[in-house]
Amino acid sequence: MQLRRPLLWALRVSWFTLGPVLAGTVAEGFADFSRPVGVTAAILVWAWWGVGLLATLVPSPLGLTAVRVAAPAALAAAALSGLGADPAPVALVLATVATVLAASAQIGDDFVDSSSYGPERRLPLRVPGPLLLGPVPLAWVAVVVGLNAGPLLLSGRAWIAGAVVTLIGVPLAFVAGRALHQLSKRWLVYVPGGVVIHDHMAVLDPVLCRRNVLVAMTGALADTEATDLT
Repeated sequence: MQLRRPLLWALRVSWFTLGPVLAGTVAEGFADFSRPVGVTAAILVWAWWGVGLLATLVPSPLGLTAVRVAAPAALAAAALSGLGADPAPVALVLATVATVLAASAQIGDDFVDSSSYGPERRLPLRVPGPLLLGPVPLAWVAVVVGLNAGPLLLSGRAWIAGAVVTLIGVPLAFVAGRALHQLSKRWLVYVPGGVVIHDHMAVLDPVLCRRNVLVAMTGALADTEATDLT
């Protein structure tokens, strides 16, 4: 909520503007489908947009996960709705801006540190590179497809396929979404007593490195045996 967070405000503005533009793009993209399918697609677009809007207005680690799923989903929806639609280029630009901003380190910092209390300072840890090459995109696909495919199939009267996809997709989306959210809960927490390592990928439980035993914190050299917490 502070004006000293320009990227957060840019994300809010781009996301707020994206809603009606994306809705128009999707409406044109689904014009050749039956009315129930078009209505369902519109409901899904506005539902995702509402989740993203709430996440940007009330930053939190959970909101970071939500906006980092919703923004690429909006970009995919704008692209798949057809480049021939008049609003499509605008929707693509706005969705691209929102996606780039949502993925930025500064946005991650703003969302994670918003959950700090008292004298804490929470710093998000970077997602490990190998996870970005496969597991994270696959989990994102599982969330987006799992939550959207079933309702669209059911609205198109594909009852059996829709029921099967919904029964499989919703639990799969929950599991994948929970896994993605774990990546938003990896922090270094500066507290008066020292630094807490809150990273389930490095330690089983949060570990406090007391201030009186810390000399310095710097980047580790490649030839050392230091644990990489970046």
